[in-house]
Amino acid sequence: MTKTNAAAVDFFGQDAINITESSKGNFYQDVAHRSSGKDDWQTPPDLFEKLNKHFNFECDVAANHENRLCNKYFTAEHSCLGKSNWAAMNFMNPPYGRVITHFVEKAYQQYTDKGNVTVALLPARTGTKWFHEYVYNKADILFLKGRLYFHDSEGRLPNAAPFESMLVAWGTDFNRLQL
Repeated sequence: MTKTNAAAVDFFGQDAINITESSKGNFYQDVAHRSSGKDDWQTPPDLFEKLNKHFNFECDVAANHENRLCNKYFTAEHSCLGKSNWAAMNFMNPPYGRVITHFVEKAYQQYTDKGNVTVALLPARTGTKWFHEYVYNKADILFLKGRLYFHDSEGRLPNAAPFESMLVAWGTDFNRLQL
């Protein structure tokens, strides 16, 4: 098992809290998980509908059976991190804990190595290593105004996210996107 796959298994496995414990003091890395105790927040449906209308996604690469947004999707059991080839047009709202780096890196590699397009909904953490290695000057970025209200696995709206969000696109841009 590769280091990347091990991280995905650790996150999605029964001991998901270990990721938070291993990053004590990194408030901004795990704020979504710490504030709620969970990490399976669904993309706001109205935002996804607008994105999907514009991009026509083929695959949701970071989903579970309850929150998937495309007919084709990857789950924890069949992780996108271990797959060599994604679809040509992908949507990604990855876990926002420390494992986010592995998802962002994989999306970047899918574009640079295979030409596969990915549009990702990410926390706007411009000071992180993953932002500078795989996003800044390597993808198109659209910062979203305000804070999003993510849905939980039962479709309820909790409080607004404790961070700002951005859309990142590898292999396409946000020109003419109507949000």
